[in-house]
Amino acid sequence: MSEPLTLPALAAAPAASEPTPRLAPIDSYAGFWLALLRMAFRFMFGKVMMPLRTLMPRIPAYAFPHICMMMFATRKISLPRELMHVLSIRISRSNSCHFCFDMHQAMFLLEKPSESALGLATRDLSDPTLGPTMRAVLAYADEVVKQGNVSDATFEQLKARLPERQVAEVVWLAAFVIYTNMLARPLGLPSDGFCAIVQKQKR
Repeated sequence: MSEPLTLPALAAAPAASEPTPRLAPIDSYAGFWLALLRMAFRFMFGKVMMPLRTLMPRIPAYAFPHICMMMFATRKISLPRELMHVLSIRISRSNSCHFCFDMHQAMFLLEKPSESALGLATRDLSDPTLGPTMRAVLAYADEVVKQGNVSDATFEQLKARLPERQVAEVVWLAAFVIYTNMLARPLGLPSDGFCAIVQKQKR
């Protein structure tokens, strides 16, 4: 089994440290959908992820829309699974989001990827082992994180490698991952250690 990837050092913190939650966890009942999500995470990982203990108990009406977006992101997108996961990991790594980075790796590992698949998220775009489609997707991910937009040339490369539905899915998924990063980082959410839990389950 591949070792978990490591995050680059956070700009505002020592390399070895992770953020600390800025809102205290709330574990009391806060509605049906939130309870359902908590139950699902306990079943899969043996623990509840931090957004379900910090963000959603304070705005419980957000739980159902979040379920819908997560279901779309994980089950309704037609992108190849490897491409989808590598894009998500790449963006969360670039944004130094410890929580999302760990979560995306864990979800990828649950799908039993090849030994080298996780490493794709850290490859340089000039790496000759990258296929042209993966390179186009990673180039899009890198530009949209750095600039909030992409060049015409980068978008044309994406269109040359994928059908238009999947181009639109790349755009949506990248935006969704950045959105979750921007929830987790300001809240100071550290990694929940789900990747290590999945690796232990697989031994």
